[in-house]
Amino acid sequence: MRKEILDEFAGKDIVVGGDGQCDSPGFNAKNLCYFMVENSTNYIIGIEILDKRHVGLISTNMERKAVKQGLDKLKNDNVRVVEFVTDASSSIKALLESQFEGIVHSLDVWHKSKSIKKCLTKLGKPKKMKKINDWSAHIVRHFWYCSSACRKDETTTDEEALKTMK
Repeated sequence: MRKEILDEFAGKDIVVGGDGQCDSPGFNAKNLCYFMVENSTNYIIGIEILDKRHVGLISTNMERKAVKQGLDKLKNDNVRVVEFVTDASSSIKALLESQFEGIVHSLDVWHKSKSIKKCLTKLGKPKKMKKINDWSAHIVRHFWYCSSACRKDETTTDEEALKTMK
């Protein structure tokens, strides 16, 4: 089945999203399952399962190794990944810049919006800042709108976001 799916994308430029799930939160995870999904079809085109023993017992290195293995396999299967969408992992960013130079690294809007919501919630905790809580859902929705409107053009995202500030 995997071969048939990958044959569909052989020789084509595709956008892939990737994310991993550990068996436990934080820095004491023992196992990681990393999924790679083709953007337009939502087909799972890669799964990497790692144990932290594979990365010198350092659980934070598992995601980086899983991404490297997955992208290498796709390349060997003649699948051309032109864009890779992930969370804001600095280790994945460094990996793509150093070893996969032809791949554009984009950030996942869902993870970023979750981060914005978390920051706004923290800001809204003091009594004098409670109004932020009233606006946080609107701000996150506006971020989603700006991200979808930009389509790879950072300037457009900034312009869209600033329109409401004026």
